[in-house]
Amino acid sequence: RLYIWLMSTIYGRKLTDGSVLQYIASLDITAEREEQEKQAAIFTHTNALLERVLATTQTMLFWKDKERRFQGANKAFLDYYDFPSEEVILGKTDEDMGWHEEEEPFKSDEWRILHTGESTYRVRGNCMSHGEMRDIVASKSPLIENGEIVGLVGSFEDVTDETRHQEQVEKVNEQLRQALEKAESANRAKS
Repeated sequence: RLYIWLMSTIYGRKLTDGSVLQYIASLDITAEREEQEKQAAIFTHTNALLERVLATTQTMLFWKDKERRFQGANKAFLDYYDFPSEEVILGKTDEDMGWHEEEEPFKSDEWRILHTGESTYRVRGNCMSHGEMRDIVASKSPLIENGEIVGLVGSFEDVTDETRHQEQVEKVNEQLRQALEKAESANRAKS
């Protein structure tokens, strides 16, 4: 190794002839500096990995501060609402964005998460996306730093197709039930 890292402290004292006498105390911090660089490389790698995960997952992800203002979102979230970048939502609440017909159930869920630390799972609701009211399920958890709730992180899925399919199945089942009742009634009448 050609070079080492030093942390030095210099003390000086002016002498009677006007010259300066310096005392220099140096400490070899090469090992600590190498560990810092290693940790920085690990952080950079982990951060790049997290950014890649957020960019490629198809689940809509977002995070908010303690006042329910958006602090960020992943690509799937931005694409769902056709936003060009996070700048559109940063610092805004759901109410500012106007994509829910009603504030509930999301607003009260978020306040409960922020005040009690409870998580929610697959809470049903609606939101406007691409000019159409869509069915979603949202899950949210508190974001905790140093033991304090500083915000929340959430995800949601669009379940419109599944909801409509389930409604169709229920409608067909009801029609079948009614047809069966009519057939049974007709058979009883024949008897």
